[in-house]
Amino acid sequence: MRKLKHKTSKVIKQLEDQLATLKKENSTLATELSKASEKDNQISELQSETSNVIKQLEDQLATLKKENSTLATELSKATKKDNEMSELQSKASNGIKQLEDQVAILKNSTLAPELSKVSKRIKN
Repeated sequence: MRKLKHKTSKVIKQLEDQLATLKKENSTLATELSKASEKDNQISELQSETSNVIKQLEDQLATLKKENSTLATELSKATKKDNEMSELQSKASNGIKQLEDQVAILKNSTLAPELSKVSKRIKN
């Protein structure tokens, strides 16, 4: 009976030691699980924030692309008008040059005295 009591006490002590070890492991694992859960929540928050930032940037990019397209169209129109203006200026310059040449020819012609008289009459 004494041996049995001793063995029983020994087994109980071993079980108590194992129980204490398991409780420590359980506490350690619970702490690690809590930390992992906290990190998981932080990662989820970061992913959500990242998604929101990406969405905002995509929206801004779409807006900028539309504005860029509009500006490119306006620039094209302005360039076309500028080219048309340059052509008109060139034509006007050529016309003025031709008129100046004709006036020079008339001044050097036999009609110069008559042209002078007409010019004086117009001024008066």
